[in-house]
Amino acid sequence: MDINACKSVTEMDCSSRQISNLDGLQHFENLQTLDCSYNTITKLTSIPSKLDYLNSSYCINLDSIGTLPNTLTHFDCSYNQISTLPNLPLNLDKLLCSVNKIVKINYLPPSLTHIDCSFNNLKKLPELPESLAIINCSYNELTSLPDLPPEIGLTYNNPLNIFNNNINCVGEYSALFEDLLNIYPNCIDSPQIVTQNILLPKGWSIFSINGSGIEKSLDQALSPIISEVVMVKNNNGSVYYPEWNYNGVGDILLGEAYHIKTTSETALNLDIEYTDPECNPISLTPGWNLVGYLRNSPAPADLVLKELIETENLLIAKDYLGAVILPEWGFNGIGAMEAGRGYQVKIEENALLHFLPNESNYGQ
Repeated sequence: MDINACKSVTEMDCSSRQISNLDGLQHFENLQTLDCSYNTITKLTSIPSKLDYLNSSYCINLDSIGTLPNTLTHFDCSYNQISTLPNLPLNLDKLLCSVNKIVKINYLPPSLTHIDCSFNNLKKLPELPESLAIINCSYNELTSLPDLPPEIGLTYNNPLNIFNNNINCVGEYSALFEDLLNIYPNCIDSPQIVTQNILLPKGWSIFSINGSGIEKSLDQALSPIISEVVMVKNNNGSVYYPEWNYNGVGDILLGEAYHIKTTSETALNLDIEYTDPECNPISLTPGWNLVGYLRNSPAPADLVLKELIETENLLIAKDYLGAVILPEWGFNGIGAMEAGRGYQVKIEENALLHFLPNESNYGQ
């Protein structure tokens, strides 16, 4: 099949064909359904950008899966050899990843309704999305359960499977699970409070926080330097005018960034509740977004934004000085992203901006 013919293919079932590689998959630009289960492939990369359904189950040698497209709603990688899941797209509805070697799931998309992560090496689950209706996390090494969303148990029989774990405590749950979970005490979280130092130059700049602010309101958070603040704006154009005692921005939020104008160079010290960057991806909408950088240490901007670049979603990114990333030219004029700074990102379609854990390095 030539490359032009590949473009007309929207569905592909190549299951149980003893296939060892899927080189050339990127030429199927309009592919929406792919079933490559029961093969001998070891990696799955260059996944088409319009894919809605992906089944790579029972590829028992498969240990590497590339960037998943934003269009994906069904992902089945059961009975693979995966230790780290790829970043999960915003619109994912079903995640089937049982019988792998997964040690951590950083984040679950807000649209997810089904997850089967049984028979892995998980010690902890992330926050469960409100839309989740059924979960099987049996045969792991879990020591706790997060809060259970209200949708669980309303539609399906046997919606919660937690057998063969090491659970010591559980989060909040509905009366539906009283008989199953009342033998466990409630988990009590102890927040880790740290002080973030944000340096602000004279004039206009962009700042963000990399944790949850103890002082939620923007005017309260900026009160230590209020005499030097002229104006603050968020991505929607809402403003905070200290001179008029008007706060149209509201609360300062994790993941968002803010334009700020100051009369002199100053430093803002904020007490924040530390959060894991990998557990808090930032939702992006088409057009311009003001985003924060949630990690403690700097990282090359083109590598932080690599997933958006690979899916051809990123049009341009800028810092407060006007330095840019131009993906089409492979140009990174920003250099490294830094904690406390904010960045302008322009994209074509809805997406999530994911971050690596603080202990991981980009490019390695």
